[in-house]
Amino acid sequence: MTEALWSETAVGQGGRSTLLCHAAWPQPDFEDEEAAADINWLVALVSGIRSVRSEMNVPPKAVAPLVLVGAGGTLAELYKDFVLRMAPVSEAEALEMIGGVKGLAPIRGYRNLPRGDLRALAFAIPRISFLCLLEGRPVAEAEINPLIVKADGVVAVDALLALKGSDAAGRA
Repeated sequence: MTEALWSETAVGQGGRSTLLCHAAWPQPDFEDEEAAADINWLVALVSGIRSVRSEMNVPPKAVAPLVLVGAGGTLAELYKDFVLRMAPVSEAEALEMIGGVKGLAPIRGYRNLPRGDLRALAFAIPRISFLCLLEGRPVAEAEINPLIVKADGVVAVDALLALKGSDAAGRA
């Protein structure tokens, strides 16, 4: 109920204050800046996931396979620079995702830096995202980090594949 509606009700007009809420919103006070940054990152991630679920009409308890694209390294963690989409994604969607990550500007040729092979990156992203469509949906999680974008092609340096119902994740 909004304060405007509250003030129109009998309770709101019964001699009490016309305000529904008297206290100020609580302000978190973090002494640990790293913990605060982690919490803010988590809030942004959950917000992004909720937005994707809402846009794709995924019910709250349904499993929603997501694709996350972001730049690697410590700066990616610091700036929380990533794009989320519902899996699977197409190459065109992958190119849009790549364009939405500010930290990938160098491989897009920012300030005349050598361009990376964005087509190869956009080719790789959907291939990983299609793992969610395997018969029986056995994949719980798949990750390539880092995926090095070269002038001609991409190289997966480390990969993780976790199957549903398994405690162990396979690294390649």
